Amino acid sequence: MNYLGHIFLSGENNQVRIGNFIGDFVKGSKFKSYPIDVQRGILLHREIDRFTDNNKNVSEITTFFKPLYKRYAGIISDMIIDHILAKNWGKYSDITLNRFATKFYMLLLANYRILPRKVQYITPFMIQSNRLYSYSTEKGIIEAISIMERHTSLPEKSQYLPGLLNENYNDIQELSIRFISEVSEHVNQILNNSST
Repeated sequence: MNYLGHIFLSGENNQVRIGNFIGDFVKGSKFKSYPIDVQRGILLHREIDRFTDNNKNVSEITTFFKPLYKRYAGIISDMIIDHILAKNWGKYSDITLNRFATKFYMLLLANYRILPRKVQYITPFMIQSNRLYSYSTEKGIIEAISIMERHTSLPEKSQYLPGLLNENYNDIQELSIRFISEVSEHVNQILNNSST
């Protein structure tokens, strides 16, 4: 899962949300320098990644993107799962996606000083483009992937994604929804156990 999925799976604790969001930017034991609930969020992020990497639905989704993106197909799968989550947001949350995104941006700004430097750098762009909400449209998710292609080693193939998605959308959506259900159940068990 990508940004939206990680935030969504964090439960109601705002510090866990921050930790889960910054998880990719905190390596090794550096998580121990953060407040305890942020630490919990970082560790939750790692567990979600582990679960995702070993999930058969995600493996099947990845096969659709392998011909285009080779070893980077998993990154594209993560982002497309976020797109499916955003597009079907009303099934998963009582508040609108736009409201959820806005509240999270405010949370990022309130915690700006503890964010890793790279996260501090991307935060204004994320807010300005309403990145989390933009995931709900095909145009928005492809634009997000295109931005990644320009700023990372991801191959520049996003122009081919609309055709690939149109051909396989029903299968990708069904697999994604199945995965979202499975990872949500897994994370809920972790959060419930940690609160007892």
